[in-house]
This record gives sequence, C-alpha cells and structure tokens, in this order.
Amino acid sequence: MIIVWENLPGRPVKFVSENTKNILGYSPEELLNNKMHFDKFIHPVDLPMVKRKVSSYHYQRIDAYELHYRLKGKNGEFNWFYEYSIVKRDENGDIKEIHGCLIDQTMISQKRSLHHSQREDHEFLFEDLFMTHNSVMLLMELETGRIVKANLAAQKFYGYSVDQLESMKIQEINTASEEEVYKERKKVAEENRMHFEFKHRLKDGSIKDVEVFSSSIPIQGQYFLFSIIHDVTEKKKAERDLVDAKVEAELANQAKSIFLANMSHEVRTPLHGIHGFSELLKTTTMTEQQLKYLTQIEGSGKRLNKIIDDILDISKIESEKTELDLIPFSIDEVVESTMELMRPMANKKELDFIYEIADGLSDIFYGDPSRLGQILSNLLSNAIKFTDSGYVKLTVDESVVGDQNIVRFAIEDTGIGIRTEDLSLLFQPFSQIDNRFSRGYGGVGLGLKISKSLAEMMGGSIQVRSAFGIGSTFTISVPMKSGYETRIKDTEKDKDLKKTKINKYNDLKLKALVVDDQDMAREVIMEILDKRNFHCDGVSNGKEALEAIKNEVYDAVFMDCQMPVMDGYDATRKIREEQAIIQPVIIALTAQAMKGDKEKCLSAGMDEYLTKPVDLGDLDRILDKIRKTAHFERREERE
Repeated sequence: MIIVWENLPGRPVKFVSENTKNILGYSPEELLNNKMHFDKFIHPVDLPMVKRKVSSYHYQRIDAYELHYRLKGKNGEFNWFYEYSIVKRDENGDIKEIHGCLIDQTMISQKRSLHHSQREDHEFLFEDLFMTHNSVMLLMELETGRIVKANLAAQKFYGYSVDQLESMKIQEINTASEEEVYKERKKVAEENRMHFEFKHRLKDGSIKDVEVFSSSIPIQGQYFLFSIIHDVTEKKKAERDLVDAKVEAELANQAKSIFLANMSHEVRTPLHGIHGFSELLKTTTMTEQQLKYLTQIEGSGKRLNKIIDDILDISKIESEKTELDLIPFSIDEVVESTMELMRPMANKKELDFIYEIADGLSDIFYGDPSRLGQILSNLLSNAIKFTDSGYVKLTVDESVVGDQNIVRFAIEDTGIGIRTEDLSLLFQPFSQIDNRFSRGYGGVGLGLKISKSLAEMMGGSIQVRSAFGIGSTFTISVPMKSGYETRIKDTEKDKDLKKTKINKYNDLKLKALVVDDQDMAREVIMEILDKRNFHCDGVSNGKEALEAIKNEVYDAVFMDCQMPVMDGYDATRKIREEQAIIQPVIIALTAQAMKGDKEKCLSAGMDEYLTKPVDLGDLDRILDKIRKTAHFERREERE
C-alpha cells in the first residue's frame, strides 16, 4: 500500500493507493474525503513509540526510515505492518510530506524464510511489495534514466516483459523531450503538486496519459528514482470531452444570444412604429369605434413587447449574464409606481386594488429597484389576470433575522387558485397550469420563472399558498440593507412644485436631428418630437448625420446604432472628435436591447440610451433635461 502523509500532527492522509481497500478495508475516498489522521489507526501501545521515532528521524534529518507497528482495520482487528518511508523536503530543507510503503506482514509470513537477517528481511519485504503491487512501479538510475527494476504490473501495462523493461531507459517510454520534462518539473513546483503528467508509449505503439509519483530513495548507499505510474488516459479523455462540451455549449449559447439579439432588433423596429403611431393617433379626432380599434392595437403591441422582454430576460438569467444594481431606493416609490402601472388593468375588471405598507418600515433600502419592480409587476399582473372578482392586495412588512432585514411583499388575490398537485409546475419556464384552461388568460409562462430567479439572485425566495377556487398568496422575501429609518413621502404641494419645475421649460423651441435608416422609425420619432415642440430634421445614416451637424446647430441627436454606410457608434465618435461644432446631446434610440448594448453606446460618446419601441415617459424625462440645459445656456448667452 502506497501512502503520502502531510507533515502535520496526526499525519493526515494526502494520497493513498487503490489497494488500501483490500488491506485496511477503507476505500481511498473514505481516507481522503474525511481527512482522516493516520495515527488514529495505530495501536495505542505502539503509538508513543511511532511518534517518538518519527520525531527523532525528522529532527536528525534522516530522509528514509523503517518502522514496525500494528494498524487497526475497518473490521476492528489489528495486524502488524512494516513501513518504509521517504521524507520529502522543500528548498529550505523543511519537510513537505512523507511518502511511504506499507505492507501487512501477516500477508507475507508464509513467504518469509526463517533464517533471513534483518537486512535481508527488509529487502525481501520491499521486493515483495514492489513486484506484487497492483500499481505500475519502476526503479531507475537518477542520472541516466536506465530502468533497473520493473514490477509485474509494469509488464502488463507497457506490454514489455520485465527483462525487456530492465534493459531500457525511461526516455524510450516517455514521449516528452528533455525540454518538456524540465517544463513539467517547473510546473509541478509552481503548482505544488505531488505528481508529474506525461505521455508514455506502450510496446504496441499506443500512447497513454500517465500520472507519475516519484521519489529518490537510497539503496545500499546509492540513490535511485522510485516511480509509481497511474494510467489516467480515460480521466484525461473525460476532461477533454468536458472541455469540448463546454466549448460547444458556449458556442451554442453565443449563437442563441446572437439569434435573440437579431430577433429583438427585427421585432422591436416595427413595434416602434406600431407603438409610436398609436400614440400619435391618440392626439387626433377619432370616432368611438376607431378609438376602440386603436386601443386593441396598442394593447397587442405592448403584449408583444412584454413577450420579447421576457424571452430576453430568461435567456440572460439562464446564461448568468444578469447583473443586479445595489443603490439606495425608496420602497414607497417602487410600490406606488408599480401599483399605478397595474391599476388600469385592475380597474378594467372592477377589482379592489389596494396596498398596505407596515408602519415603521424603513423607506430607504439598498438594492435593485428596477428588478424588484419587475418582480412585483409580474406577480401583480398574474394576480389580476387570474382574478375575475374580489380584490388584489399587496402588503409590505419587515422583520429582522439575525443581522439581516428581511422585507416581505405579499400579493394576495381572490382568484381561481391553484390545485396542490399543480404547485410544482408554477416556476417552470414556458409552462402553464392546465393549458386548456389558462389559454384564455394569455401569456407564455415566463413571468413566474423570471420572478423566482431574480428573487433568488437577490438572496431571497418566493413562497406560494393557494386554495383552488378561493385564491392565492405569493410572498417574496428579500434580505435588504436599510438606509434611513423614516419613510419619505411627497406631499401634494411637493408634487405640484416638481411639475412646475419640469413644465416651465416646455415653451422652448428646440431643434433635433433624427438618424435612422428605417423611414418608418425615423418618421414616427420626428412626429412625436414635433408634438413636443421640437423642430426636426431626418437623415438615414451616420455619414449624413455628420454632414448635417457641421451645417446646423442641433440641441439633440437621436441616433440609431445599426445603419449602412456609417453606423451610430462611429458617427458619434466622429461628432465628439469635431472641435469646430457645438456638441449636441446624443441619445441612442435603438432596437439593440441586449446586455452590454447600453454600455457600448455610452462608451462611444452618447449621453442617453432609449430602446425601441420608445417609452414616452423615458423620452419626456430626457427631453426635460435637454430643455433645462438649453434654458440655462441661452440665459447665459443673454447675460
């Protein structure tokens, strides 16, 4: 049995050969995984002697020693063992580990001669262990690499007879050059591992991956290289297959990401037209029937956009590319804005739509308000969708668990409920409970999966309680660090003040350039901007935009990213490099909505980022900033 001990109290086992199962009854995994101390197996009577001798050998800097003692097997019985060990030291002479050969003396008692001298006895034990061991073993001259002894396992592995092996040099078996051997030795030292990794050639010409455990040992005053060789060909093949599978998976994931990016871009561009022209149609005089049709068109566009966003979200979550913000935010604001967003949906079904925030709850927390709002929107939307009468209620409270603040958001409804046997299907992607029944409620079955994944990314969870025919309660529990203890609420006066500050710049007549190769996309944003007191010019690529900006002063440029001739990124960089022009605010208005697209736009020199179809609330927020900046610049010019 080959064993390697760490130089620590109790001699913890670092490596052990496979045949330990036959000798001690323990598998290598049992000894290694449990970090067992070898000394616990030594007979209590023998242990003080073993400790004393080992300590003495180490103190005297003896690099090889022999011991006799009793070991306890897994069956509880003690047997006498012979140990021959070699001490491995580092460059400073300190002991790193001990390599040992152990042999059960009761197993070879029948082979021993009654008249051996002590030296002959030890040589016999080593010879017996060496020749009959299941592991491949070679004994070589240190300087020349000549094999002076090979065991039966080596004969079986390499295909050469023992006599043939003992007439060869290791260089005839090892495929590595001297330079490669040197590099491997250096790598072993750097990685602080016990073994070398080589390729050995067998007699039939086949190549095997091997791990070689080597130690120099003294025999009759001369040092030899003692090597134990393990065939790891299958292990290496499995590792290579795993790497190949990982590369294939990454390529497949990359292809999926490219497909999703292209799909998103191609679908968002016409959606931009549907959404934009629907908003413009609202400003015209229509009959009641026309308004009804328009509302249906607008709702269909929003649902399609939600499906695209969900598919992109689940893809990013599955590929672990979703990142969370950690910023201070107001719980009140997130809850109130989400409730207002969902209220028209609840009003349409004449449901009581209420929320309650516990007294004393901290208002300011650190986290990702956007993703939290997304979770609440998904769950509230589901609650409203599956509730035909009664109420949907959101309750927010807080508890302290250990040193963490746990904020709970409970969404309760009086809807159709869920059968107990169906609860396990809730959070599976693209699944709906009883498709025939739920088909009438719409959706692709991604909202709950996304919500659960986001909650878990935040370190939280989602629990469900439901009774079929009575209703359901979804509870999101998320650990959050609180900021301030007092809740902050805007008074009506404060809100009016904010409106006044925003609206007082609306009378400014500003100029914008819209850059987009799609005529429809360009026309819709120009019409929307015209309604907001902007005079607009339009061009179809980055090169035309650069020429237009050289000849005209624009307050804002709405820049598409993917265009022929010159794309939006290059156009923006060239505009920023032009010292002779008055620099406009450049807003990315693009169907590029994948992870990293916003950062790519901002790093090119753009100031803001909007995705198609454009959210008019986000657009107005940016326009207000532009108006405010232009107001102060013009006031400074007058002064």
